[in-house]
Amino acid sequence: MKVNSVIITLVALIAISCSNRANTGQSLKSSPQNVTTEQSLPTVQLNQANISDEVKKKANYFKAGLISEKNLMKLPDEFIDFSKNFISDSLFQFQHIDFNYLVGAIGECDTTIILNSDNWRYSRWDFIKEFTEGSEYEAIEKWDNTVYIADGKIYFEFYLKEIGLIYQIGFDRINAEWYITLYKIDVC
Repeated sequence: MKVNSVIITLVALIAISCSNRANTGQSLKSSPQNVTTEQSLPTVQLNQANISDEVKKKANYFKAGLISEKNLMKLPDEFIDFSKNFISDSLFQFQHIDFNYLVGAIGECDTTIILNSDNWRYSRWDFIKEFTEGSEYEAIEKWDNTVYIADGKIYFEFYLKEIGLIYQIGFDRINAEWYITLYKIDVC
């Protein structure tokens, strides 16, 4: 009899907990709340008409006052650890995308997909490795990659010499955690 009442109590607690989560609008997909950063990150409503301009603005924000680097020697060790978790753990990745400030897009030949919490797909792309070694399709000699590094922000540009800018990826340090806030890929 004691076992039955314990089980009933546990089921009731779980039901109440789930009910409270539903009533408050919380979900597993929630992005960081009340984030603060040394820089003021503007919230932008992205659409097909403004996505290119917003990517340029965000890239300029990351590059402002910084000198481009051709190697990763100045990357903080904690960022390298973060990047390993980011590409190997789908939940960690999703939790470290600040969808409030993300400027994200995949440019295809005839359309642009604007990324958000509803259409983000887990990516195992090892941007650190590809920065120094090239991709499985193109040797490092065909790339002209740069990185911009500051205390609270890190920004990568991947240029394929014969084509142009292919990848842009930027991270902001918010409340002592790294979050991706720029993700642009041109696949055409």
